[in-house]
Amino acid sequence: ISFYELFKKYRYRIIVPWIIAVTAYSVYLEITVPDNNSFLVSLLNSFIYPFYHLWFIAGFIGWIFASWFLKKLGFTHKSILFISLAISIVSFIFFKHNEIYENIPVLSEIINIVLHTFKPYFYVFFVMGIYLKNHDKTKLLPIDIFIPFILFVVIGFLFFIPSEIIYAIAFY
Repeated sequence: ISFYELFKKYRYRIIVPWIIAVTAYSVYLEITVPDNNSFLVSLLNSFIYPFYHLWFIAGFIGWIFASWFLKKLGFTHKSILFISLAISIVSFIFFKHNEIYENIPVLSEIINIVLHTFKPYFYVFFVMGIYLKNHDKTKLLPIDIFIPFILFVVIGFLFFIPSEIIYAIAFY
């Protein structure tokens, strides 16, 4: 599937409704809570820093295109699962410990936008769904069940243990 075909597949199902929702929220906020920015600046900021539940759509779109890109590079579903685990762990550490990169001005801003807009620390859950969807459930080997289970436990553990432990494991 080409990038254009992928875009076409999600254009009216996800992208256009998301653009309408973000624009509607921006108009509503402009009317009810005016700020010092122009409407255009506020609207653009709304796409970079989505409102409330709309963060998921930006993340979902990013996860779709990231998975498509990795698939185009020739990675298998199992490889993409491990890559997504690495992306999720690293981005979660960055999310919890911005002191790692905050002193690098341009990089800091880029990382903050990516973390806020696309929530890459949730990417592994999306890929785990793809991985399980694309396997015949009647022909699953024990390893095919064990790998997602272990990844789910690891990510769940990372989300619920104190971030100081994660930082200590990663950087000491």
